[in-house]
Amino acid sequence: MRVERKEDTILRGATAWLTVLGTALIAALTAGFFGAARLHDSAVPDEATIAEVNGDPVTAAEFRRFLAQQRAAVIGEFARTRGAVVDERFWHTEFDGVTPAEAAKRKALEAAVRFKVELGLAREHGLIPETSREYLLAEMEKENARRSEAARSGLPVYGPVRFDENGFIEYYFGRIVTCLKEAMAGRELDATDERLRRHYESIKDTLFRLEDAVRYEEFSVSYLADGARVDAGLKEAARELLEAVRQRLDRGETAEAAIREAQRELERRDMTDQAVRETEQSDGHVIRHAERVLNGDTARALYRSLPELYEAVIRLTDADRVSPVIDDIASGRWVLARLFERQPQGYRSFEEQKANVRSHYLNIAYDAHVQRLVRNADVKLAEDAYRKIDVNR
Repeated sequence: MRVERKEDTILRGATAWLTVLGTALIAALTAGFFGAARLHDSAVPDEATIAEVNGDPVTAAEFRRFLAQQRAAVIGEFARTRGAVVDERFWHTEFDGVTPAEAAKRKALEAAVRFKVELGLAREHGLIPETSREYLLAEMEKENARRSEAARSGLPVYGPVRFDENGFIEYYFGRIVTCLKEAMAGRELDATDERLRRHYESIKDTLFRLEDAVRYEEFSVSYLADGARVDAGLKEAARELLEAVRQRLDRGETAEAAIREAQRELERRDMTDQAVRETEQSDGHVIRHAERVLNGDTARALYRSLPELYEAVIRLTDADRVSPVIDDIASGRWVLARLFERQPQGYRSFEEQKANVRSHYLNIAYDAHVQRLVRNADVKLAEDAYRKIDVNR
């Protein structure tokens, strides 16, 4: 990006975007927090030019809109990374050589440059006739009139009946970018089938892998007395029993051996008579064991009925084959799983996912293309007006 200042003279030959913004272009704001700074800012009318991007002006009103969007992020960043306290001195207090006001204005300028670059692209592709704020506001009035008429006629109106400037720009610009990606898909973004197939290969592991079929053993112990009532003592005894099974499974014992030895261990324990009677009246001494398969047909049901077990099963690996003991409150039981094997199921095909691959590719290719244009943009900064803009207005 080539950046020039508009003052008495113009600085030419700026080199890198970040260097220029980080040093030459960002002057310290010396005015007071609520007093002089606001008086200075009031001297910058909305139609004043703060910068030009490839010849297209960024007005003070547009710049203030981008500046307002940065406030919360900058406050959060300085509070989180520098321990800043947000008080009346916050915006103009230096932290590591930079004030929050400078940081917010730098981010706002970056956003304004990208906005104007993208509008310029839309104009080049015949999507809009011009990039000025006046044009966008005229389009807003047309859209508001259309929506008001639709509402009066009883027709559905999606979103607000009347936009303000911020809401309309977000709505309208989003539509422009969507159309722009399609307009650029062929030549600039090169979204050919060959390119899309290569992109599919690069992202299929992350986005299109089918869930493995997982064969696993399920072990469970009920803690319901009389099949209905939860007793704290019985629940703890059942948990300890299944925990003993888990430890034996973790050592590689067979299911049968782990169950048998865990039950013998529980029987040898010094249990109170009451706990024994309640165990005998329930399934609390019975360890249930079953082989199951988690696949495309069964995953949804398990996720809905016991999401903790579902999450545990999909995380089982050859190195960590046994899950923790999980409380299935809905069924009144403790449950755990041990992995038998995983069977990879492959990927959703390119043909099936072509539309998604294309959308993903266009988003990435478009962003990279715009970033290149932003880096090479010719930016002229009206430094005096820029310096007077107050982050709090």
